[in-house]
Amino acid sequence: MVKSPQDFAAGLVLIAIASIAWISTLGLPFSQVGGVGSGMLPKSTALILGALGLLIVVGSLMSEGPPLERWSVREAAMVLGGVLAFALTIRGTPLPALGFNIPALGLAVAGPLAVLIAAQADRSTRLIEVVIFAVVLTALCIILFRFLLGLPIPVFPPLLGY
Repeated sequence: MVKSPQDFAAGLVLIAIASIAWISTLGLPFSQVGGVGSGMLPKSTALILGALGLLIVVGSLMSEGPPLERWSVREAAMVLGGVLAFALTIRGTPLPALGFNIPALGLAVAGPLAVLIAAQADRSTRLIEVVIFAVVLTALCIILFRFLLGLPIPVFPPLLGY
C-alpha cells in the first residue's frame, strides 16, 4: 500500500527518465581499449537516477507522506521548452517539414535563450534577475567548456565563422 503518493509518483518519473536515458544510450560503448567509452557517463547517470527513483518508491511504501497534488503543465513545458530551444539553436537544425532551417547560433545565444525560456516556469521571476543570471551563466559555460576544457562547442558561429 502506498503511504506517500507524491513520493511514489516522483520515484516512478525518475525511473521512467532513467529507462529512456538507458535505452537511448544502448548504442554507445561503455568502455574502449584506450579507456572510458562515450557511453560510460550517460549510462552510469541513468543507473544512479534509476536507483534513486527505486529508493524513493520503496520509501513511499514505508512512510507517510503528502498526497499527490494537481500537476501544472506550465512548469514542465517551460523547462522542456528551454532544453529544446538550446538543442535546436546551439548547432542549428534543419527543419525540412516546415520549410526552413534554424541557424547555428552557438552557446552565446542558445545558453541565455534556454535560461530565459525555462525561467518562465516560475511566475514570480523578474526579468532583470533572469537576464543577469543567463549572461553570467553563459559566460562561465563559455570559459569552462570552450577555453578551459577545450571542447569544440561553437560560441557564436555568425560572428566567429565556425
